[in-house]
Amino acid sequence: MSLMLRPHHGLCIHNFVGKGYSEAFTANMKTVIAHLAQQDPLFTLAKGEDVLCAACPHNKTECESAAKVRKFDSEVLRLCGLQPGDTLKWSEFAALVDSRILAAGEFSTVCASCEWYQTCQAIVNHE
Repeated sequence: MSLMLRPHHGLCIHNFVGKGYSEAFTANMKTVIAHLAQQDPLFTLAKGEDVLCAACPHNKTECESAAKVRKFDSEVLRLCGLQPGDTLKWSEFAALVDSRILAAGEFSTVCASCEWYQTCQAIVNHE
C-alpha cells in the first residue's frame, strides 16, 4: 500500500480527538491513524492532497483552503528538515514532529491560523 500524507497532517494526527469536518472524515481519520499505529508504514510526504483529504468535505475539485494548508505543509517541512516527496517511516516522522515542532514550542508557528487551533492547543498544552 502506497501511503501519501500531507506534512501538516502529522500534527493533525498527533492532536486528533475524534472530532472532524464530517462523520466520513472522522471515520477515515480513525482508519488512517489505526493503520499508522499498527503498521508503522513507510509513507511519502505529499505535495498536495492525500489519503485524509480524500474524505474531507472541503475537498471539492480542489481543496477550498489550498493556500492556507500549503503554508502549514511548508512550515512543517522547514521545521523538520524534509522535502515533498521524501519517504520515511511513520514513527520517524512522528518523532520529528514531536521534537522539532511540539517540544520546540513551534506549534503556533505552523497552526495558528487553523480553525482547529484552539482544540489542538489545549492538547499540546495538556489541558
